[in-house]
Amino acid sequence: MAGNHPQEYGGKEITERLDEVYGEEDSVLDPVVVDLQRRSLPEDE
Repeated sequence: MAGNHPQEYGGKEITERLDEVYGEEDSVLDPVVVDLQRRSLPEDE
């Protein structure tokens, strides 16, 4: 699948591949990245 355009696959194939990846890798974002993203957003009024 690497290097192929996502439109070449149906939703089911993409979901299956993501499930394979996240079955092996932690999908939790690094807390530092989460904090940086939060800081980049404007304050709520």
